[in-house]
Amino acid sequence: MKFLRSIRFLFLVLVPLRGNAQTPPPSDSSYLLEKTDAWMENLPQRPPKDTTLPFIQPMERLLVSPTAFGLKKNERDYRNLSVFYNSFHKGFTDKITVGIGFMPLIVTNFLWVDAKRTIRISPNVHAGVGVLAGGAVLTGFGDGPDFGGILGGFGVLTIGSKRNFINLTASRMTGRAYGDWDTLPWLVTLGNSFELSKKLRIFCEAGNESPTPNEWVIALGLSTLNKRKRFDAAIIYFPGNDNIVLPGLAFVVKY
Repeated sequence: MKFLRSIRFLFLVLVPLRGNAQTPPPSDSSYLLEKTDAWMENLPQRPPKDTTLPFIQPMERLLVSPTAFGLKKNERDYRNLSVFYNSFHKGFTDKITVGIGFMPLIVTNFLWVDAKRTIRISPNVHAGVGVLAGGAVLTGFGDGPDFGGILGGFGVLTIGSKRNFINLTASRMTGRAYGDWDTLPWLVTLGNSFELSKKLRIFCEAGNESPTPNEWVIALGLSTLNKRKRFDAAIIYFPGNDNIVLPGLAFVVKY
């Protein structure tokens, strides 16, 4: 009994000293509850769980077509598509992404620059407009083909969250080839991307030139992500060209 009284005395003394309060009457049970609540509130809080994707989020482009998401200011990435297509992009501001690309071919090498301005309409609706200009450089055998270049613009609408979205683009180009300038048909693409897990996404793209309804190009693939890299693997199907099926591989590095 004497031991229990000593423990009770120490408890009633030490608890008020911790909170710089007066010793409560032994019968005041609400005091202990208040002190316990105050002690729990002062415990270190666990940081909220990070629910964002580990890398490129949002996706600046699908396998081929751009999205209405852009890089943040001073963010940079390098992209390679099927070995030949190489591009570097940088976030000039949070809303403007600029880039340069180079595609080495057997006879003619193609160099281009592009810029995209993104617009946030609502949390689940984003739009973008952009321009692209390019031409043949460092031609190979002889003078190479009489090819000048292209100049055009595009618009893009992305609907959905940054994890799961539908993407629509439309572009129009003017090009010079073999001494003649010509306006190319409208190119329209429809695509989507859906998250399967934090490190795996599935995407699909379909594109077609407006005057040629039978010449669709369809791509279906998967994206794997880690902290700084993204790898896309897709099957590209040409239903209007003898049902040709080709692989599409893309590699993106953020730095």
